[in-house]
Amino acid sequence: MLARDAARLARAGEPPAGVPGAIRLLEGAVWELAASYDDPPRAELARRGALAAAARAENLEGARPELVGQVRSTAVDLVRAAELVAGPDETVERPTEELLAI
Repeated sequence: MLARDAARLARAGEPPAGVPGAIRLLEGAVWELAASYDDPPRAELARRGALAAAARAENLEGARPELVGQVRSTAVDLVRAAELVAGPDETVERPTEELLAI
């Protein structure tokens, strides 16, 4: 949904101010998460990338709130997945704001 909305806005002449950078950070986090299944310490890199994407989205001026929300939502999912890979026994359900706290 995030990619579709960003592409739709770009086609409409409303570039999603700075959102592509946040999406690239999410992309890196996804790749690190995938690699962490074979190399669990890489889950921390996935978590950091997701947190960086959420922080970048939050600090964008003029970005559409729905895009910021979608970046943050995706980041939360990646953080939770990275925590499961890193140590499922240590995973505790935490509120979104706590998950995204750097």
